[in-house]
Amino acid sequence: MANNYTTKDATLGTIVDLDDKFITDAWLVDQFVGGTLFTSGRNAYGQLGNGTTTSYSSPIQIGSLNNWKKVISGGSNTIGIKTDGTLWTWGRNDAGQLGDSGVNRSSPVQIGTDTNWIDATGGHKFSVFLKNNGTLWTCGYNFFGALGNGTNSNNYSSPIQIGASTLWKQASAGFNYVAAVKTDGTLWTWGWGSNGALGNGTNGDNYSSPIQVGALTNWKYVSGSHYTTAAIKTDGTLWTWGYNGYGQLGNGNTTNYSSPIQVGISNGWGYINVNRNSAGAIPSQTYSVIGNKYYFAGQNGNYYMGGFNSIQDVYADITASQDNNWTYWASSSSHSNGIRTDGTLWGVGLANRFGNGPVITYSSPVQVGTDTKWSKLFMCKDGVATGAIKTDGTLWAWGYNGDGQLGNSNVGGSITVPTQIGANTNWSSFSCGNQTSLMLKNN
Repeated sequence: MANNYTTKDATLGTIVDLDDKFITDAWLVDQFVGGTLFTSGRNAYGQLGNGTTTSYSSPIQIGSLNNWKKVISGGSNTIGIKTDGTLWTWGRNDAGQLGDSGVNRSSPVQIGTDTNWIDATGGHKFSVFLKNNGTLWTCGYNFFGALGNGTNSNNYSSPIQIGASTLWKQASAGFNYVAAVKTDGTLWTWGWGSNGALGNGTNGDNYSSPIQVGALTNWKYVSGSHYTTAAIKTDGTLWTWGYNGYGQLGNGNTTNYSSPIQVGISNGWGYINVNRNSAGAIPSQTYSVIGNKYYFAGQNGNYYMGGFNSIQDVYADITASQDNNWTYWASSSSHSNGIRTDGTLWGVGLANRFGNGPVITYSSPVQVGTDTKWSKLFMCKDGVATGAIKTDGTLWAWGYNGDGQLGNSNVGGSITVPTQIGANTNWSSFSCGNQTSLMLKNN
C-alpha cells in the first residue's frame, strides 16, 4: 500500500499544530488554501481528473477554479476538499472507494451536498472522511471490517457514518485497518489486526467496529501504514505496535507486538511517520524542523535511511546526523534527501535516486549541486522520486519517471539530477505516487 516518507510540514513550510491536522501515512496528503490544481502521469482510471484516461507527462490544470483546499492522492484515485467544505473524488472506484456509485470517474465529482468536510484518509480501496462536527465516515472495500460499521460482508459505495460519536479528532488508515484518536484522548482501532496492528492485544483478528485501545485518555496523534502503528501521547512519549520485521517499532528487537510499547524514555516527541519497513520521528519543540536532528528505526539495507555508518537494520531509534542544521529530511528505502539551513540540498543512499547522477551508493550525506535556494522537500510514495521547490517558486523533481509523473514532458526511465518542471515561479506544493503527481500553484 502507499507509503508516505515526507515530513508533513514540507507541504506548508510553517509550524504545524498536530491538534488541527488529520493526516495519514497510507496516502500522500497536501494541505493548502485556495490553490489551482495540476496533475501529471498515468491516467488509466481517470485519476488525473481532467475528463480523460489519457496519460500526461507535463502538468495539466484540473478545471479553472482556484478553491482547492486539500487533495489526498492514492495510487489510482484522488480525494479533494474545497475551501467551501465540499467533498470531491475521482479515479478508480472498483470497490466504491470514491463514495459515488461504483464506476470510475475521470473528472472530480461532488459527494453529496454537505459543506462541512475537513479531512480524509484512505487504505486499500477504502476511504475515511472527517466532518467538522466530529463525525467520521467511510466507504469502499470492507472485507476485513475496515469501514467500522459493524459488518465485513459488503462494500459501500456511499459514505456511511461510523457510529454516532461526534468526538473524532484524527485518524490514519493502514492497509486494511484504521487507527483514530478522539477529542477526549482515547485511542480506537478497527479492521484487520494482522501482526498486532490494532494494538488491542490480538494478532490477526478482525474487528468491524471501533474498539478502544486500553483505557488511557492522553493519546494525541496516531500513524499507521501497512500493519505497523505508532502514536504519541500528550506527554510527548512515543509508542509503537504491530509488525516489526525490520525493527521499525524502535524497541531494540524484531518481535511483533500486539499492544503499545514505549520507545525509549524521551518525552519530547511531536511527530512520527510510519511506513512499511521503517519509521521516523522528530522532536516537538521545533516541528517546523528548523535546527533539528532526525531519528529513524527500521530497514537500512544500503545506508539509505540516514547516513549512519553500518549496513544493518536499525532496531532502536538513532540519530541520522550528528549536526542540527537540517530544515527538512525525507527518507525512503532507497535514498534520503535533506535541506540544510543554508539552503543547500544533500542526499544519501543511491545517488541516482537522490539527484546526484550515477548509480553510486553514499553512506554519508553529500551535497547535490551548489545551489543555496532550496526551500521545500517532498518525498514521493514508495520513495521512487523526490520533488523540491526553491525560494524563487520554481519546481524541480528527480527519480523514477516511468509514467511521466514528474511532469518534465518525458516518459520512461529515471531523472538522475534535479530537473525544473516548466518555467513557472509560483509553485507551492508537490506530491507524487508511483504513477501520478499533484502540483499546486499559488493564486
